Amino acid sequence: MMRDPRVLIETEYGYSYRPVEPSDESITVVVLIHRPDWLAQVCCSLSCQNYKNWRVLVVLARSSYRDAARAITAAYWHSLPPTDIFSPAEDKEFYLILNAALAHVKTDYICMMRCGDLLVPSALNVMGNAIQKTRADLYHSRYFTVDYESWAIGLSDGPFANKAQFIDTGIHTIHPLYTYRLKSIFDIGGLRGEYSQYPVQSIAYALAAANQRMEYVPAFLYFWRSETHSNEIFPGSTESQIMKSVKGRHERLPSNIGSI
Repeated sequence: MMRDPRVLIETEYGYSYRPVEPSDESITVVVLIHRPDWLAQVCCSLSCQNYKNWRVLVVLARSSYRDAARAITAAYWHSLPPTDIFSPAEDKEFYLILNAALAHVKTDYICMMRCGDLLVPSALNVMGNAIQKTRADLYHSRYFTVDYESWAIGLSDGPFANKAQFIDTGIHTIHPLYTYRLKSIFDIGGLRGEYSQYPVQSIAYALAAANQRMEYVPAFLYFWRSETHSNEIFPGSTESQIMKSVKGRHERLPSNIGSI
């Protein structure tokens, strides 16, 4: 699945895998690293992207992660686009580090990945096409849920019906692939400290609350990896079990993505 160029799309008739047209929109993927031992699998996931016009920015939560991050990204130099590492000169709250890092981004749009999460191979093409059509301030997608122990995969719950529902839900339970217009982040003053433990979600929440234009992309583009065992997320799941999807429908997906 991690090398399948098709994307699982939600339609009014259910779900189907479909090919994706290439996009040439310039995008920076911002990867937030709280644990350097997770970076290798993130880089492996990024190396599967079939995209042309992109960069990677790795943002480190601690200056002590610098040497490990350089060694890991260097191992993928042949399969990653130009990759920069932003390491704080001194350790501080992560939202301050992220704000400083975003000032170095040269593209109009960024996709932001949480440490340890993964992208499907055509994720950037899907987002690039969406950007070229609407130039919105915020895009959010569907996502798969994966646990760290059994690697069981399930389809996420459905999209938010509207911006009010998105704001009402808050920042704690939404884990799609978020793509932001960088200027919009700066226009609201960047990331603030009140939700700094959820940097990816909190920027989306702040943009929605500020009435910025939000677009839903009905494609499964992101693997959100929970630190909880699958039996707690999906009662009764096992290593080989395929998770049930939303509304009683099923989508047969591999139960192990460990070997990318």
